[in-house]
Amino acid sequence: MVNKKGFVKILEAVIAIIIIFIFITLIIPRKAQESTTIPREIRSTQDLILEGIQNDNSLRQAVLIDGQSTLSSYITPKIPQNIGVHFIICSINSPCVPAPNIIPTKEAVYTKSLVIADNYAGNPSKLFKLYLWRKT
Repeated sequence: MVNKKGFVKILEAVIAIIIIFIFITLIIPRKAQESTTIPREIRSTQDLILEGIQNDNSLRQAVLIDGQSTLSSYITPKIPQNIGVHFIICSINSPCVPAPNIIPTKEAVYTKSLVIADNYAGNPSKLFKLYLWRKT
């Protein structure tokens, strides 16, 4: 009889350890993954805009000479209605920080950067930084 009680206690402990292990390995990592993924719509919009700038020489020159209006006319039609957008052009060595009132503080903001260099005309390299967020 004493042997049987000890066996039941050991079995209970093993089952509790297995349940805790399953919780740690399955539940906790999923929550961490969900919070760091970029929405597909924002990722595809970022890629579309940055690839277009990379492959179009006139847009590359607009980045190098700070052609905000040229870039705005290219970017604006590609942005869906429910996504907000802002971009900054700055030199490589300076901090590329937007003005405080432009980027929302309550929504998740996704950013992607692109370095444009001009080895032939002698223009200094520039950093193009694109900010996207979901409008509420």
